[in-house]
Amino acid sequence: MIRKLIKQGKGGYTIYLPKQWVDSNHLNSGAEIEIRDEKNNLIITPKVMHKENKSTTINLEQLPKTIYRSIIGSLYRGGFDEIKVKYKDPEVLSKLQYAVNLLYGFEILEVDDKSCVIKNTYDVESTEALPFVNRMIHTIKTMQNTILIDIKNNDYNSREALDEYRKIILKQRDIVQRIIVRHKLLDNKIFPFYTITTYLWHITRNYDLLYDYLREKKIIPQHHISLFEKTNQYFSESFEGLHKHKLIETHLKFEELFSLATNDKEATLLVGYCLNIILSIQSCSSSIMLLNYS
Repeated sequence: MIRKLIKQGKGGYTIYLPKQWVDSNHLNSGAEIEIRDEKNNLIITPKVMHKENKSTTINLEQLPKTIYRSIIGSLYRGGFDEIKVKYKDPEVLSKLQYAVNLLYGFEILEVDDKSCVIKNTYDVESTEALPFVNRMIHTIKTMQNTILIDIKNNDYNSREALDEYRKIILKQRDIVQRIIVRHKLLDNKIFPFYTITTYLWHITRNYDLLYDYLREKKIIPQHHISLFEKTNQYFSESFEGLHKHKLIETHLKFEELFSLATNDKEATLLVGYCLNIILSIQSCSSSIMLLNYS
């Protein structure tokens, strides 16, 4: 890339920075950059801005650990860096640990019998969302393959594996939404991932519930297995190459599958879960399109 020097005043020169570089680093007019002279080369990097820690205090009673996960997870996604937790029962701590283990960069510190502090231990948080989104997509595909193998073998012993996949996907969703909120990334390059990760989590939960249904049902009609496979294929086609979304093709696929599921005369929970997945995939379509107009 070549840029011409532009003379300014009596002794200064300026150059235009590439717009793509400025946008990818979320800079705007007035933003500061760092310039280093290294062996007669100028190295230009965005200045790491110190963000003021966002903190809060909450009081917790004895509750199921999944509720703690919801509470701490919502504060994490909301961009909080420090959460002081007060409690009367020390057993709360072990359940809090379960919640914190599912969050990137958070640790429980400053513990005593009545309180603890959950802190963000990352000095600098990533502003890149795409790698985490891609991991969600890959993990959902792994879930699909695991379930399909169990269906074909009529042997449903993958509950623990699916639980781990579910945790991985939840962890990715939370870090993406935290990045967007914490850094106020509202451009079309990043913000659509907030909606996309929300629906990817809905899709995950439906696959998870579908698996529990299959474990009880055992024998699945062939045409329902076919619907499951077509649903998986629709997922792959919709999320393969987020920045090369084929709107018309995927919409036609949606109409085909929606008709197939809603007109099924032997409607079962499997069909219902597949329909929920199909609708969630379709709901991502407009957000995926925005990524292509960043």
